[in-house]
Amino acid sequence: RRRQVAFSFLRTVALLAVAGSLLGVALGLPGSYLLARYVGSEALGVTPGWSVVWEVVALSIGVGIVGTIAAAVPAIVRATRLSVREGLSASTAAPPAGAAHVLRVLPLPATASMGLRNIIRRRARSLGTVVQVGLAVGVALGFLALGVTVASLTANTWDTLKWDLIVAQSSSTPLDAGAASVLSRVEGVATAQPLLYNNLMVDGDQYESWGIGTTTRLYDPDIVAGRWLEPADAAARSRVAVIGRALANKYGVWVGDTLTVGTARGEVELTIVGIDARLMNNATTFFLPLESFQDMLGRDDVNAYWLVSASQLEQDIDRLAAAASDALEAAGYPVSTEIHYVEKEANLAGNRQITAILAVMGIPIVAIGLIGLVNMMTMNVIERTREVGILRCIGASARDITRIFRAEALGVAAIGWLLAVPLGWLMGKALVVLVAELFDFGSIGYQFPVWYPPIAFIPTLLLAWIVVTPPLRRATRLRPGDALRYE
Repeated sequence: RRRQVAFSFLRTVALLAVAGSLLGVALGLPGSYLLARYVGSEALGVTPGWSVVWEVVALSIGVGIVGTIAAAVPAIVRATRLSVREGLSASTAAPPAGAAHVLRVLPLPATASMGLRNIIRRRARSLGTVVQVGLAVGVALGFLALGVTVASLTANTWDTLKWDLIVAQSSSTPLDAGAASVLSRVEGVATAQPLLYNNLMVDGDQYESWGIGTTTRLYDPDIVAGRWLEPADAAARSRVAVIGRALANKYGVWVGDTLTVGTARGEVELTIVGIDARLMNNATTFFLPLESFQDMLGRDDVNAYWLVSASQLEQDIDRLAAAASDALEAAGYPVSTEIHYVEKEANLAGNRQITAILAVMGIPIVAIGLIGLVNMMTMNVIERTREVGILRCIGASARDITRIFRAEALGVAAIGWLLAVPLGWLMGKALVVLVAELFDFGSIGYQFPVWYPPIAFIPTLLLAWIVVTPPLRRATRLRPGDALRYE
């Protein structure tokens, strides 16, 4: 009965799903640990320990089993709808006349034309394989687009900072008026802007806050609502602030609203005068007039200076960092220095490494997706064993047989790649939106480099060429007589 046929296939699918899911977990646990160690040590400077989140393991097994069974249901339904007569008389379908005519007029070698015609002889099977390849390549492209977008955002964020180096307090000695006088005498300093770094508390959470001068702008904000800090705010020591967009989204405040913050001297109400869309500290920074922040904290000094070098040559900036540090320490102000171009390059190098890791991860993802291509080609070789025998009898060589089946495999891989381009764009966009929502960034610019799809095309075809070798080897090893007698 049809129900017996369906349950027979479902049992087979369920056994394969359970075995594959358990194997995936067995490989995934150590694999993810090694990947986390590599990413952590190389890109983030931390070494994570071994741990297993059993909820994720259980969810992975469940998705593996349910997803596999769900993927098999359409084919099982088609099988149960076959009549006895159709099942006994089933044979390999001929390609549609129109498609066959188009392939005949194309200037292709005979073996390539035969291979492409075979794609449309089993349309349902070919379509399923195309979707599988497209999803795998699309996921890889989506991860790459996410990495490129993050790297671009990081570079843009660094470019909003116009200083060349920071000298920051490194002891209990604050940088007072005497330190400002020392810096004014250091040769090569074009601009020195005082800064007061501290933290403000909101509902128990701590956020980095900058007391920044309003007369010199060495930070280029992206004000999406309201305005930036003005000299009048500093003169009146107004309790005003510009906040990052993620901070505004998290607490539901906008321009004109007040936000109660905690300081070392108690709570203060700040009036929000602007929203900054830059991703400084993940868009969670408070920006206050320097004089107002000093008044709130009860101090008249600062703990850092942004310096602009008169020369933009890297060696001159390095020299200025050493000279400023030596001059301040000689005057009794121990400081540390941070050079803009060095820190920017280190950050971008970390992002490039993460992007490279995502690119390398894309290769096994595509290879896993091409397993479906191996299955398709294996079934096609088995079903067309008699055809192989006939071709060998009329003079086709083993190389000709290989070219026919390989053209079929590469054609399916190429169509899957075409499907992967829009899927990859959508996948990358979804990942970027997810990250933006997760961190309350709001909308961020999405980048999908136009050269990524062509670059992905070559590895897709190369992997397809490699993975279909075993079924092709079986086809070429068939002896003509055995192939003709095959049932």
